[in-house]
Amino acid sequence: MRWRDAKKRKEQKKVEIEQVVIYGKFLARAFSMVMDMFMLILPINIIIGLIFGFDALKNSETSSVAGIFQISLLFIATVIFWKVVGQTPGKKAFSLKVVDSQTLELAPLWKLIVRYLGYFLSLISLVGFFLPLFREDKKALHDIISGTLVIQTEVS
Repeated sequence: MRWRDAKKRKEQKKVEIEQVVIYGKFLARAFSMVMDMFMLILPINIIIGLIFGFDALKNSETSSVAGIFQISLLFIATVIFWKVVGQTPGKKAFSLKVVDSQTLELAPLWKLIVRYLGYFLSLISLVGFFLPLFREDKKALHDIISGTLVIQTEVS
């Protein structure tokens, strides 16, 4: 047997293992967002109530400061959850994870910040949240903009 033939046979035996990606389903993503509203926004509102007073969002003098503080705390908490473990409490409950769409690893911080800011664009257009219903890769507008992907971590 010639060396060339042996080398070709060895190359043919190599089997590439492809990583199977299961995209996060639309309803699981929607329910995880609702769950995050209770698990993240409610404690943040209690903190704001303790700092600014519980009528802070009703009073026009303090509502802008309290609102900015509320959005900032939610931004920080959400991005930290995504950066450290790839999932917020709601996404963890539904076995979803936010990853970089190219590497399928935890996304870099700048992509997560862009993803969070993309939520506002998805909210303004409203179509952005419903894009996963029509796309094969189940990406919403904020996922497309930031280059992230929501995947299923456990198959049930």
